[in-house]
Amino acid sequence: MAGNKRRRTSGGFHTTRGDLLSTVSPSSASQPTFLSTFDRASRYPIFHTFCDCLTIAEIVALTQTCKKFSGLYQYLLSSQWDVDQALRRYVEDPQGFRSQMARYDALIFGNFAVQYFERNIWSCKRLVVYILQGRGSQLFSKYLSTIAGYSEVKLKEYGPDRPAMETRTFKKDADRKFEIRLHSTTCLPAQYILERSDSTADVNILSWNKAYSVFPLPTFIQHKSYLLQDLDKSARQSARKYSQRGWDVQGVMWPEEERRNHPIRERRRVGDRYTWTIPFDTRKVEWSKTPDYVLEHACFKMDLSMNYDNEEFYDRYQSVRYYPIEANILESKVLKHTYVYGGVDMIDFFSPRLHSFIILELYKLDPAQRPTNYKQILKYPDNIDGALGDFDQPANWTYRDDEFPKWYKAFEQYQPE
Repeated sequence: MAGNKRRRTSGGFHTTRGDLLSTVSPSSASQPTFLSTFDRASRYPIFHTFCDCLTIAEIVALTQTCKKFSGLYQYLLSSQWDVDQALRRYVEDPQGFRSQMARYDALIFGNFAVQYFERNIWSCKRLVVYILQGRGSQLFSKYLSTIAGYSEVKLKEYGPDRPAMETRTFKKDADRKFEIRLHSTTCLPAQYILERSDSTADVNILSWNKAYSVFPLPTFIQHKSYLLQDLDKSARQSARKYSQRGWDVQGVMWPEEERRNHPIRERRRVGDRYTWTIPFDTRKVEWSKTPDYVLEHACFKMDLSMNYDNEEFYDRYQSVRYYPIEANILESKVLKHTYVYGGVDMIDFFSPRLHSFIILELYKLDPAQRPTNYKQILKYPDNIDGALGDFDQPANWTYRDDEFPKWYKAFEQYQPE
């Protein structure tokens, strides 16, 4: 048994030097030491049983104690954060499930995502998936009911208090206690998640090939959760849930608290340096046609105005303070994909670039390819995207999506925090 486990995980360890956490140390056979307990070959069961009991904060702390443990986290990724093993509770073919997620740009959110990062299993047996309304949502539903072994039991449409959303609930045929809830939104799933999350502990996302924890320091190292919504019914339930499970739920950070390298800051994006990102094994998964940088540049802006020197701080005695998040949709005729941005100043930075490239593409078209209102557009080019309307870009039209990460980096330098 131990031999089989060694073969399964032997290739997943990455270090900066070949002698770090070596499989057998010269002295371990004759003089066992604490460090020799972590020899994977000679004491494999002890090593993994010990690691199973460590929190991520303890794993990180252990990697900083000595060179022998410096690569511990990287080695544990393949076993302690095995997404397919976690998904196997819900689907028999996790790679096939992730292939469907890749095909339709679906995202996993909610309790499952928190449990995945926390390496824990709660009593909740619900997997929550967000997907854009339309044909992709219909085909994903069909996959669940015809291939994944689920049956639809309920459809619920939410009212005007939140962005239009449709929820389908699927129960597992083999065990009705397990369910998958498919939320189909009219906005991008990433935008919905960012704007509707109740607290920082909620903002954990799993795509087909990566997991993203946007606020990992407070959530999984400090076990703190800060509010992102006013305390309505949903936010109160969320706060109660996290408090019961050991999180210290707070409204906001006070001005005197340590903020160095803290992920709570005005400008953020999914996949930035403050995000905990875990890559998945994709060798048996159908790849998405949407580049990773689209989700990883889902940008948002946090309102940090609750400071002692701000009059607004004293005006909100009626409510528990929280961090509102702003996330908007960015579309353009020279962008093949739809993006999420935060703040007017960001769109003001991007708009001249997009505008310029649209004009350039119009000039490059042959007369027969141009829109019927071509001359009018060039004469009054203020809202050129709107003026083009349903214009179908020809095959020789050049898209500028690959420039987006570069533009965002330039924006960060232009707008330093």
